[in-house]
Amino acid sequence: MVFPYAAYLRVYEPVTAYPEPARTLWTAYAESRRRPRRVHALEVEHRRAARRLAGYPPEVAPRLECQDAYVRRTDDMIYICPWETRLRSWLAFERFREETSSAVASAFVPPDETERAERAFAHWRDGDRPLRPHILTATWHVPLAWFVPFDRAERCLLLGRTPGRGHLEEPGLASRGTGGGAAASAGPAVGTEPDAAPGGDAPDERGEHARRGPTTASATRTLIYVTTMAEARRRIAAALPVLRDDLAADPREPVAPTTGRLAALGSHLDAFHPRSLVELDYGGLVHLLDDAALRADDSVAETGVALAAMARGEVELTVAMYQRLLARWRPVRARRTAN
Repeated sequence: MVFPYAAYLRVYEPVTAYPEPARTLWTAYAESRRRPRRVHALEVEHRRAARRLAGYPPEVAPRLECQDAYVRRTDDMIYICPWETRLRSWLAFERFREETSSAVASAFVPPDETERAERAFAHWRDGDRPLRPHILTATWHVPLAWFVPFDRAERCLLLGRTPGRGHLEEPGLASRGTGGGAAASAGPAVGTEPDAAPGGDAPDERGEHARRGPTTASATRTLIYVTTMAEARRRIAAALPVLRDDLAADPREPVAPTTGRLAALGSHLDAFHPRSLVELDYGGLVHLLDDAALRADDSVAETGVALAAMARGEVELTVAMYQRLLARWRPVRARRTAN
C-alpha cells in the first residue's frame, strides 16, 4: 500500500492525564491484542479513509469518532495519542475549502455532503470540546518549525523495503547521517510499545538510534524523533527570542520557520499535559527519499545550528543552514504539483 506523503507531529499524554472513564478505557486498550499495532497503524488509518472517500457520496469525516490510538510505554507509564480521525478530518476539510475554489471543491465533495459535514462539526463545537488534536499533519513536507523541539540524539532511522525497488537493507548496517553524533548502539529505549522493539533492542533490529532520548523502533522504513514535552517546550522557548524572520527565509515560504509558526507550535503543545511525549514521524515521506537521502537528512541538527548561529549573530552561517534545509525540502514539496 502507498501511504499518504505526509509527516506527523504527535503528542502522547500519560494515561493518568485522562479523566475517568477514559483512563480505564485507554488502559484496557493498551493491553488489547486486537488494537492496530504501530507497524500497521498508518496502513489502517489510510485504508479506512480511502473507503470513506471512495464511496458515493464521499464521507468527509466518519460518523463516529475513532476509538483507536498510538501507544507508547515506559516501565511505569502508558502514553496515549488518540487518532481523533473525525476531528482531524473536519479540520483538514476546512483547510481544503479555504485553499480551493468552491467550483473545484464541489467536484470532489458534493454540496449536500459539505453541508452535512459543516452541520456535524458545528454541533460538535457547540459541546465546547477542544479543537487541538493530538496529531498534526503536514503533506509533502516537514515544516521547519517542527524540527525545533528535537535534538539529533533523539533520532531513530530504520531502512526497510522501499516500494517498487525490491531492496531491503539491514537496518543495523545503516550508515550514519552526515554530521556524526548518531550511534548504532543505544541505551534502553523510552516510550516503546510491546509490539515495537522493546527497551534494549537487538543491534541488528535497531538501525540508527541515538545515545540517549526516548525512541521507538518498528520493523519498517521510518524516520522518527521523540522527546519529552519538557524538552520540546524548553527548546521552543529558547528559540523564539533569537529567531529572526528576515534571516530565516522568505516569510511566504510555506516551510520557513517564522516566529509566528514557531509560537503557534508552542501554543499547541502548551495545551497538553507537561509530562507528555512529542514525536515527529516522517510518515509516508520516507518513500519519497532514497536510503542515502534519509541517512544524510540532518534537518533537526541543521535547524539547531542555524538557531545557535542566529543567537551569536553569525548571519552567514545562519543563512547557509536555512538554504541547505530549504534546498532539501523544496524538491519534495514540489512533487505535490508534479504531473
